[in-house]
Amino acid sequence: MPRRARVFVEGATYHVYARITRREEIFVEPEEAGAWILAVRDVKRRDGFAVLAWCLMSNHFHLLLRTGAVPLWRSMRSIQGRFAVGFNRRRHLVGPVWQSRYKAKVVGDDAYLRRVIAYIHLNPVSAGIVVKPEGYRLSGHREVLGTATARLADPDEVLRLFAETRRAALLAYRDTIGAVLEQVRHGQGEKPNVGPLDLEPVAESRLGGARVEGLDVLGAGEAPTRPPLDAQAFEACSITCGVIVSAYSLLELKISALSLASTRCPSGTSTT
Repeated sequence: MPRRARVFVEGATYHVYARITRREEIFVEPEEAGAWILAVRDVKRRDGFAVLAWCLMSNHFHLLLRTGAVPLWRSMRSIQGRFAVGFNRRRHLVGPVWQSRYKAKVVGDDAYLRRVIAYIHLNPVSAGIVVKPEGYRLSGHREVLGTATARLADPDEVLRLFAETRRAALLAYRDTIGAVLEQVRHGQGEKPNVGPLDLEPVAESRLGGARVEGLDVLGAGEAPTRPPLDAQAFEACSITCGVIVSAYSLLELKISALSLASTRCPSGTSTT
């Protein structure tokens, strides 16, 4: 059966998810966690998308991306492909690394978007890995707060969703994290539809920022219209597998990996 075509909404925000094949917990290894971060960072620099939230778990990842002129599928193909090639080369393996193509949904209005950011950054808390999101290094939470040494997320883009000034935005962001954290701990409130089982492929073609009949949009609002980003960088360069210097220290990655390894979920279970 042929694959369903993908629709690309330029300037839209997508919640993207992908899992490692057989649910293998390869990201507990610092080298693999670092390789994934480098892949995302390099493709982000090339394609010009913004990262509003991210979280790398033991066998899957969550990314909240705002696209520019480069289609989402091109960026994700580069990220998944580059990591898979590198992983198989490092481990002397062949065959698929990812369980399937990425899944994605468009996130609509900003109010709903703020909740999705919180739920993604609270994934490690939901999984029982840490008590507070500040204790987990493989997510964008500490970057938004300004306490991380690397820059995979775009803190200014995130904070603009919460308030006009940095001080007020940080307070509002912390309040949102705290409120959603209480819901996570007590099982209260409506959870955003952001779990891996809920993510369906979104077709990709240039549709501008207009709402499209049948397009799966989270939240009540329409897909936002954003100024297109210059795609010349994408057209001018190809995928590279070179390694760049990471702002994450090896110690940071080892600490994160040890935290994951000590609280691994039983085989067959997943967290959202």
